[in-house]
Amino acid sequence: MTRRSPCILVTTLCCLLALPVGAAHAQASYWIKWSWTRKLDTQGQVVYPDSEWKSGEFYDTGQDCRRSIVGLFQSRQPDGTTLTSTGSQYIVQMPDKSAVIITHKCLPAGVQP
Repeated sequence: MTRRSPCILVTTLCCLLALPVGAAHAQASYWIKWSWTRKLDTQGQVVYPDSEWKSGEFYDTGQDCRRSIVGLFQSRQPDGTTLTSTGSQYIVQMPDKSAVIITHKCLPAGVQP
């Protein structure tokens, strides 16, 4: 019977251990913009809460993802609707004082909000 070199065993183990690390790096190589929506009635009570965050667009880097979330602004539409961005939230105030709030969050792939 031929005797095998211990180097073969060590090399095989190193290759097997490297696979999960490579998969983790591949998984974290992109970012996801998540959103969560709530609708408020005219008294400010939540009438439509999303029960969970929804995944959205994919980005190569966290910086690109965060850039996609529009900065601070406020504008009034002709129908009386007001659009406001606080950075991570969009608030749409309807003329009847009801509102929709959409919150955004950027996270690396594999990380849940």
